[in-house]
Amino acid sequence: MKNCKLTRKNLIDFIDGNVSESLDEIIKRHIDDCDQCRRLYIRIKAVYSSVEETSDVKLSPGFYPGLQSRIDQYEEEHISLVEIWQYFTSKTRPVLTSLTLIIAIMAGYLLGHGAFANGYAEYYSDEEYLTRYYGIDQFELSTELALSEVYYQLLNEEVENE
Repeated sequence: MKNCKLTRKNLIDFIDGNVSESLDEIIKRHIDDCDQCRRLYIRIKAVYSSVEETSDVKLSPGFYPGLQSRIDQYEEEHISLVEIWQYFTSKTRPVLTSLTLIIAIMAGYLLGHGAFANGYAEYYSDEEYLTRYYGIDQFELSTELALSEVYYQLLNEEVENE
């Protein structure tokens, strides 16, 4: 078992012939005795021998210039996402700025004229407010008392009732 670890650790160096003579003898004896390490040795040796059998591929002299021309053609035909974004933003920026300005002006106008508040709160004149909430009828309001005096009287009555 101890030799299995040692053999697996040094198997590639053993196949390359880069181990000492004593380690070479230990690994040879262990491969002869251990089935698992022998199978591993045979597989790795097969891979090494198949790599050695491959030959260099010869390329034609026109391969690299042809490849470069195809790359250049591809780059010319295809637009990058950055270029698309730059084109889009350069053409739409004035339109978006104008729309934003128009929306801001309209919102300011509507807020200034109470267009948003009209649906939520009703506007009452002083007379309508007094008649609705304090029960004073129009006849009482038409007397000689000014509105400020009516408010003053109502406030005094509320304070006295508390």
